[in-house]
Amino acid sequence: LASEATIPGHGWAFEEHTPDYSNIVDLAKMITDSYVSSMQGYAMHMTPKVLALLDLSKYDAFEAKFAIFFDVLAAQVKAGDISVIRAINRALLGAVRFQGSQDTTD
Repeated sequence: LASEATIPGHGWAFEEHTPDYSNIVDLAKMITDSYVSSMQGYAMHMTPKVLALLDLSKYDAFEAKFAIFFDVLAAQVKAGDISVIRAINRALLGAVRFQGSQDTTD
């Protein structure tokens, strides 16, 4: 269970969680669904909400393919492919950055 930001800032809606889950995946789905649908007593609520349930047993295969992708991308940048460089710049301009006093690695 993961999110880009620290969520929820207002706390979890534990009253919406029932103890009738049969496995950890069902519990994680219940947490995710209740977070996304919860309005915390307000008519409107912060959107979009970002919370993901990931199967980390598949991460190694993803990481290997991602590394290949970035090797190809780096080779294109080194070769001076202006279309790739422009695409990266557009992506950077459109990205949300979460940098603060405790995050100095970005």
